[in-house]
Formats: sequence, structure tokens, C-alpha cells
Amino acid sequence: MRPFYTMLLALALVVLCSDVATKVVTANGDGATATVPMDCKVLPTIPGICTPKKCMEDCQGGIGRSSVGECVSDGCQCTYCTIPPRGRRN
Repeated sequence: MRPFYTMLLALALVVLCSDVATKVVTANGDGATATVPMDCKVLPTIPGICTPKKCMEDCQGGIGRSSVGECVSDGCQCTYCTIPPRGRRN
């Protein structure tokens, strides 16, 4: 019975970890998807009717050119990424 509980625990961990990666539409807007790295932030959804072009323009106008706007079921969702710190050179 012990292997069953081990597999159940492993499955629970996989489900939790898979929630970390969120899909967003890439900046070119062609519908391709990519995972959001840990240094990226997904902002709360802006409720209302969403059109892809306006959503992208609103996100980039409000946050910056590095942000991405995606239409989701509730409205427009913006994602932006921070620049990772550069490592020290010796």
C-alpha cells in the first residue's frame, strides 16, 4: 500500500508545479503560446469585452512595450517581465 501513497503524493506535486507555468500569447500576436518565466508577472484581468489588438495596445501603453496583452474569458489580461539582474564578472 505504501507505493500507492507515494505515487499519490508525486501526482499532487506535479499538479501543484504545473500550475506555476501559465500560458500567454506571444508579443507577435499570432496565437503561439509560451510559458511565463518566474521573473514575469501576470496582472489581474481587466473585466469587459476584449479584442486582441486593443488588449495588446492597452497593456503596452499602460505598462510598456515589453508587456503582452491576452484576451481571456473575463476580459484583458496583461503580462510583463522584469529584466533579470546581470551576474558579476570576475
